[in-house]
Amino acid sequence: MTSNARLLDVAVVRDVHSRRTVWIGLLLGFAAAGSGLASPIAALGVRPWHMFVALAALIALTSIPPRDLLATRVRGVDIATAAFVVVLVIVELVNSVELSFNVDYVGMLSPLFYFAGYLAARGAVRTAMDALRFLRSFVLPIFVIAPLAIGQSLGVPAITNFVLTIAPGAGALRRLENDGLTRATGLVGHWTGFGGYLIIVVAAALAILIITARHTPKAGKATELRLEKSNFRPLAIWALLFAFVCLVTTLTFSVVLTAAVTVLLCARAAGFGRQVILLFGAVGVVGAVAFGALIEVRLNQQFAGRGGTALPGLPEWLPSTLNYRLRIWLEQTIPMISDRPITGWGNGTYEAVFGGREPGRVYPAQLSWHSPESQWFGTAMTYGVTGLVAQVILLTAVCVLLVRAARQASVRAAALPLLVTFVCAVATSITVPLFTNRGFPVAFWILVGVVAGLQAGAQSKSGVTTATPQSDRPRPMRPTMATVPRSLE
Repeated sequence: MTSNARLLDVAVVRDVHSRRTVWIGLLLGFAAAGSGLASPIAALGVRPWHMFVALAALIALTSIPPRDLLATRVRGVDIATAAFVVVLVIVELVNSVELSFNVDYVGMLSPLFYFAGYLAARGAVRTAMDALRFLRSFVLPIFVIAPLAIGQSLGVPAITNFVLTIAPGAGALRRLENDGLTRATGLVGHWTGFGGYLIIVVAAALAILIITARHTPKAGKATELRLEKSNFRPLAIWALLFAFVCLVTTLTFSVVLTAAVTVLLCARAAGFGRQVILLFGAVGVVGAVAFGALIEVRLNQQFAGRGGTALPGLPEWLPSTLNYRLRIWLEQTIPMISDRPITGWGNGTYEAVFGGREPGRVYPAQLSWHSPESQWFGTAMTYGVTGLVAQVILLTAVCVLLVRAARQASVRAAALPLLVTFVCAVATSITVPLFTNRGFPVAFWILVGVVAGLQAGAQSKSGVTTATPQSDRPRPMRPTMATVPRSLE
């Protein structure tokens, strides 16, 4: 085979791979953005996002040669996820017998769908260019979601009714019925879950910006790299801006603060210039004018009108969002956990508050609020200390993966914003069940897959480079607009 023929074959393979990467990124992007979309078959409980993830995983796994699939390295995260799922299944089955309820198989096995998204992203991404194409597709749904969120926040009846019809949420529906403060839920179904999705969009957009800023043009490659930057950076900046506008519409300060911290810590690596800072400032002014009244009402809720909800002895400056959580934890959550500390009360316990109690099921006597208002208390309530320990082990494995990736030069650009987001999410989860809520976990595990894929690609490339003789390597083509920049490979 001639050199030109071999180069043509390589170009065709790259083109097919790049298209596949784009489609997998788009499927997973819509899965994350629409995790609250109602199931087309209510009896099955399978939602559209389950189907999107399953399809993306199928495309990714079937595109990997069997030899490479068998040689795939099993990571600590893989083992920890398998152990976590096994623990959840055993605990849930024990609870279903002891508390007399029907097992929610879809809810119990949700971590498997998160893991499927992780595997799909991991299989689709090997190089920095793969990551750019994937992440660009992943953030695209924000441009569809943003008008819905803004319209919902501003109280446009047609948009609000449309959103709550296709992605219903009990909390949003109650607020609409009671004429309460409107907080955008997007296609996730809850404002906190929607905010969780948005902070991952922020991390993905920052990863694009850091990757493109990190790969500086080399001699003879300036035109190619400039072309690639023009394809990715403007879209990432606009995705970042749209995500921040949507974050404001949720009126959820914890996720807004998480996104702000992530941007501040990654701004230098992302290569933010004066124009970008001015653009953010202009959008901030417009947002303050458009949503200022809503923000003021939300702030007043935090520091005024607490009445009898405040616990005795707490300082007046403590915001309501912490005040009422402390009361719930002390009066309900902790006593309920102490009644069944080993295995908890099973899936679906809190749904009984508004959705009605399952006939014959045993419920905790203290149950009156619809949420544990904490990830860690929530896991202990559902699966007991057994499930909580398994979850902590899993998140520790994720932390180890991200920390190692952040120290690896070829992966750091994608890992840094996700690591910062992860650390902030762990802290935020004290007051929000973020890792098991809609929105955040679907999107988070997908980006973990991107980082893991880049790590595997870097290791594979290093091994191939060492083993491949110089004479067997194809000669580089002359730079053209269709050539992939080697600095991004």
